[in-house]
Amino acid sequence: MLAALRTPAVTRPVLARLAHSVPAGSHRVAALAEAPAMPEPGYETPSHGSALAVYSRASADKHDARKRAMMLYRQWLKNAEHIVQLYYLDMPAHAIRQRVRAEFEKHRYVEDLGTIDVLLWKGHLELQETLNLWKQTTHIMRYFENREFGDQKKGAFLDKFLAGR
Repeated sequence: MLAALRTPAVTRPVLARLAHSVPAGSHRVAALAEAPAMPEPGYETPSHGSALAVYSRASADKHDARKRAMMLYRQWLKNAEHIVQLYYLDMPAHAIRQRVRAEFEKHRYVEDLGTIDVLLWKGHLELQETLNLWKQTTHIMRYFENREFGDQKKGAFLDKFLAGR
């Protein structure tokens, strides 16, 4: 009765198990090992979500924080082309690089080490979520909206409307 309540363990497909059990001299082993089998329906492909994870840690000094920020910046720039391909974006990779640079420039003059560490942690988190496809295309495109606040020139219609004419 108890065995019926247990869910069966997910195992690798039969061909993948056979590839390891056949002697190495066989030609069939090479064919099985070269062509990765597509997962059967019902099998889940393993997620490597923690591959990009980093430990949150405190920077020792400003030099350490700057070094960590530059490493994060380089990771973003190196992966810009990959992000365009992953999300099928209709923009060149240099547009993503420009936006990443603008985000880093926005926080360029932050001096507090605690604030810098939080910004670095958030940057790593964004990179991890982006590269693992944990976001949708709309989440990526929000970075490219016009986010300039303040004194924007209002249209003629809006001026007349606000004046009550």
